[in-house]
Amino acid sequence: MKLRGWTSWIGVVACVSCGTSTVDGGGGLDVNGDSSADVGLEDAFFSDAAGTDTSSDSPGGPEVITTDHCSSATAGDGTYCAASFSPVPPDAASLDHVLFTCKGNHIAKWVTCDGGCNPVKPGKDTCAPVISCGDGACNGGETCKTCAQDCGTCPDPCAGAFAGDGVYCGASLKPASPDINTLYTCKGKKTASSDTCTYGCFVAPTGTADFCKSKPTTGTLGKGVWVWKFDASAPSAQQVAIDAQTMGIGFVLIKTGQDLSSYDTNFNASIVAEFTSRGIEVYGWPYVTPGNNAAKAAVIAKAAKIPGVSGIILDVEVEFVKHDADALELCDEIRKQAPGVFLGYTTFGWISYHLDFPFEAFDQACGDAFLPQTYWDLWSTTTPAKSYTTAVKDAANLGLKAPMWAAQDNEMDPTAADMNAFFAVAGPRASLWRWPASDSDPQFAKMQKLNWKN
Repeated sequence: MKLRGWTSWIGVVACVSCGTSTVDGGGGLDVNGDSSADVGLEDAFFSDAAGTDTSSDSPGGPEVITTDHCSSATAGDGTYCAASFSPVPPDAASLDHVLFTCKGNHIAKWVTCDGGCNPVKPGKDTCAPVISCGDGACNGGETCKTCAQDCGTCPDPCAGAFAGDGVYCGASLKPASPDINTLYTCKGKKTASSDTCTYGCFVAPTGTADFCKSKPTTGTLGKGVWVWKFDASAPSAQQVAIDAQTMGIGFVLIKTGQDLSSYDTNFNASIVAEFTSRGIEVYGWPYVTPGNNAAKAAVIAKAAKIPGVSGIILDVEVEFVKHDADALELCDEIRKQAPGVFLGYTTFGWISYHLDFPFEAFDQACGDAFLPQTYWDLWSTTTPAKSYTTAVKDAANLGLKAPMWAAQDNEMDPTAADMNAFFAVAGPRASLWRWPASDSDPQFAKMQKLNWKN
């Protein structure tokens, strides 16, 4: 790992303007740039490190360590990933391969983890194992498809053809296939043939054959924008629709309600028509928490059935942590009460820091689209492009299959150039949170400079 710059903390002096120096796994820092023995900062400050340091840059590893993060070690002495400090430091993303040992709320030592830092529990974090196919362990992002040597041969998805011979989406099989957008023809509990559904697989009612969805015919000309409340945090629906059409926005995501509350004045047939009449797709987004899932699904299904609605994107966040069963039940209930609904979800954009969230459950049951909240302008140590590529990498490591429609935000007044940089890498279904309160808002002027058209 290369370490650029040093600072002074806890009475230990470190260079902030010297050239790049290399931390070697043993011994001290070669401050002089030669092989002579120096008074080792590592010996004095980061001594007795347990783990694996590297002698070259680690992907995602820190370039600069300038703060004693152990001042935020709220669980006392022990080992911490950056994400386990409270509050999480703004440079946590660049420290995702570092394991700190804290004593008395100061850094006693640190190591670079080749496999990344594993946030088990504050004070008891570890280096994650280095994962490779052929090491005898089916772990990390390995699956039977990517590493049969460690994970074994994949079972035939059609073994889950519970209704006999026929055509099934991956999500219809029991257990569901991870390839939810694959259409399987099953005979005798074995796959006779399969096809990848480019635009998603339609889950039909039991007893009716599933099928691949057709290519969308509207809203394909531009990226999307989120709307919270018309006539409050955004102008009127008509004004937003007119401006969206002028800018070339392809789809809008409008709040439909929260749990059992339906925002009927914010999401109704008249408002939907303002957009669809201009060739703009409309998706509803409710904020949902676990519990009472059938009743909440009924409210969501009602919104999904409004004429012209292209689909529903569930806003599911911290309340769903460790609620995998609720995630599956909620999605299944919505699909049951609104057959054929396009159903996606939005949640944390830093996937690897929220592994107790049921990403896999929502991916399996609500995975027509995944809209990670890649709010790079709130993460001071990343860039627009890196925020997206990190989300893609983390999703792949978890084996998530849903098409990614990444969302950025304008809460911290980012520049139009930076927002366009995100759109350039995030693809045609990227979106922006959120529409500003009025046309006089400085963010509205920036929105007019964005490359909405695909």
